[in-house]
Amino acid sequence: MNVADPRALREVLRRHGVRAATSLGQRFLVDRAVLSAIVDAAELSPDDDVLEVGPGPGVLTAALAARVRSVTAVEVDPRMVALLEETLAEHENVRIVQADALKVDLLGIAGRPITRIVANLPYVSMQDRHLLAREVLHDPEVALFAGEKGDELIRKLIEQAPAHLSSNGVLALEIGLNQSEGLAEFLRQKNYHDIELKKDYAGIARFLVARYG
Repeated sequence: MNVADPRALREVLRRHGVRAATSLGQRFLVDRAVLSAIVDAAELSPDDDVLEVGPGPGVLTAALAARVRSVTAVEVDPRMVALLEETLAEHENVRIVQADALKVDLLGIAGRPITRIVANLPYVSMQDRHLLAREVLHDPEVALFAGEKGDELIRKLIEQAPAHLSSNGVLALEIGLNQSEGLAEFLRQKNYHDIELKKDYAGIARFLVARYG
């Protein structure tokens, strides 16, 4: 299944009852230019073992799987797990795990030393709850909200990732609106380097890529 095809993606999302909170900038990654930029920034090789946190419908997962030895995709939402089992069925080097990546042993889940971590964690602020469409609010809160400022889970992962990354490993993060400056500074404070900001097809800053070690 080509989940990078917007029409195919809309259909599979509809069948699984999954929606993105587009009013707050949340979009599932389908833009091929942005997809290529993220994959290229990670400097992937056939020897890489990638941990993906919050894989969404699997668009980026499939692109990663085509370049690396293995991808372990960790998703907390059971609806998304069911969707991923469909969209990634053809990728034998992808393992899907239903778990909260911030509460489990990531090294134990991955099986091999992690050389790259890619994350799309919830980044909606509880303060912005009123901006969400009514149908989106039917989704589990764990899939939408990340504290009062919306970056709580991302900051936790930034703090935890160095314990799981191999030397000079890469952390790639999808971020919310108006979060780029604060999170880039937080990455610097935590001794990450080579920090890059990537924009989506609408010119909105949506991805941070950094190295550690």
